[in-house]
Amino acid sequence: MSQKASSFQAPLTAAFHHAIDYLTPTSSSSVAAIADLATLRTKLSLPLEESGRSATEIIDELVKAVEGGIVDSSGPRFFGWVIGGSLPAALAADWLTSAWDQNAGMYATSPAAAVVEEVVGAWLKDLLQLPATASFALVTGCQMAHVTCLLAARHALLARRQWDVEKEGLAGSPPIRILTSTELHGSTIRAVRMLGLGEKHIQSLPVDANGRLREDALVEALETSPSQPTIVILQAGDLNIGAFDDFAKLIPIAKKHGAWVHVDGAFGLWCAASPRLRHLLNGAHAADSWTTDGHKWLNVPFDCGYAFVADPAAHRASLSYRASYLTHASDARDQMDWNPEWSRRGRGFATYAALRQLGRQGIADLIERTCHHAHALVTRIGSLEGAEVIWDPQINQGLVRFLSLGEADHDAFTDRIIAEILASGEAFFTGTTWHGRRAMRVSVCNWQTSAQDVDRIVACVDKILQATREKNPVPDPTTHVTNPLRNLAEGYTAAWCSQNPASVAAFYSPDGSLTINDGPAAIGRAAITEAAQGFMTSFPDLKVFMDNLAIHADRAVYHWTLQGTNTGPGGTGKRVRISGFEQWRIAADGLIAESNGHFDSAEYQRQIERGVDDPR
Repeated sequence: MSQKASSFQAPLTAAFHHAIDYLTPTSSSSVAAIADLATLRTKLSLPLEESGRSATEIIDELVKAVEGGIVDSSGPRFFGWVIGGSLPAALAADWLTSAWDQNAGMYATSPAAAVVEEVVGAWLKDLLQLPATASFALVTGCQMAHVTCLLAARHALLARRQWDVEKEGLAGSPPIRILTSTELHGSTIRAVRMLGLGEKHIQSLPVDANGRLREDALVEALETSPSQPTIVILQAGDLNIGAFDDFAKLIPIAKKHGAWVHVDGAFGLWCAASPRLRHLLNGAHAADSWTTDGHKWLNVPFDCGYAFVADPAAHRASLSYRASYLTHASDARDQMDWNPEWSRRGRGFATYAALRQLGRQGIADLIERTCHHAHALVTRIGSLEGAEVIWDPQINQGLVRFLSLGEADHDAFTDRIIAEILASGEAFFTGTTWHGRRAMRVSVCNWQTSAQDVDRIVACVDKILQATREKNPVPDPTTHVTNPLRNLAEGYTAAWCSQNPASVAAFYSPDGSLTINDGPAAIGRAAITEAAQGFMTSFPDLKVFMDNLAIHADRAVYHWTLQGTNTGPGGTGKRVRISGFEQWRIAADGLIAESNGHFDSAEYQRQIERGVDDPR
């Protein structure tokens, strides 16, 4: 064995065994990290020694020092944020990428890396049903993919106005506005900042009940300043509910007004590889640029993202650079012409291996299988006592909320249950705030997740909820002493669940009034009883939950969620779940003198007709 080989063999062999131990954990291993910050700092913050140490010794000590601080984000029971795992072929190729240690900046620095990226780019465009003529870049993730695409957009839009941004800079240039929805991801905002376009130039437009940018809102915004250079950013799978904008309608509208259309498809763009889901991307091929990640649904190791641009000339002009000390190929692709990075890792090798291991059918199966597991997790956890489904996944993203029957703050209770799930070590979820309510995100991307994992996690959550109920039983309303308005709200909530409309009216002063969505007021207890009877008749299984109660002197804002099945006379049989609020004025007798209620009547009617689970 050569001296060079012997120098590497022992530390790499040690690393291999440590890696296999990590990749094959025991069934009791925690998904979440269990070491605290102080412990990790103590074990890792050592004095830097004057003399070096054996490579193998350092690897063994490093593994021991980080023990408990590694999150099993590559494992089958990790559902936080949107993070995939690593396919065996992709992981092995990534090891080789480190061993080969190529600077994949130009063909001259690594011919194999350059050609692999050529091949991978063509495969990806085919799988994702993007134009074959589009240019592409392999970058660190969607953050830099957005930067890459928006660099091309900035170049093209300003070039149309005879402004050479690469030469002149942005000072004095026509300001570019960005039109997008309220569901814009933070990585896009950061890209806008990095490019000097200015966050104040982002205009967030309203979405419909399914999280899609409204057509009328986009048209109105475009027509407000028709000559201004504009980027329209659309979503292919937003981070909370996996919503897809209506590309077939919105892209032609934006193009008619001369806008550059960018599609953020961090994970949703992969739905194009699934025959069952690709309809969600109808019309998306007509955009100007697209982004997605490899380290999410393709299960390529971190870090790996992909940028695609329909106008290769704009893409190249925004990034390409020439110097006498560089060796450029005349008949091959130099990656630095298309990438923000100059010195860069050979990311193409892992992607190449992942695509070949799975094949077309394997990729489609991975997408559809994880969507199935996401649906099972959301619906089964949401059906447990003390939980509800906030959003049933149309792809692999859904939302669940936890409801405390003994306290009004369901937001805090939801965060508490998420924390207890993490502490159990059984699974990893993260929280989010959606439409003003805290919820647990369920995001399934990992190729290893199985039906057995789903069963295990549902049992874990059920056990935690049951233990919480036993530890904190619902207070007896006859002995529960707190703020009188909170007592009133808790009793009012219970009355709506009682199928006794008169018990609802009993919480109003004799001449109190109830107004819903600025309609005619129901004045007096008899009229309020009749109004409550209407809801209870329509929904024989009516349940109302108090989401929050904001108390202000003699006033209160009562936030609620109503759910039930419309099986009353003439009902549609559809399940409805709608949230709203009532503004109360409290009378001297401590009862409700006036209640002004509000909820989304259009969404309520849609659910009556189609049901809450129908995303159309």
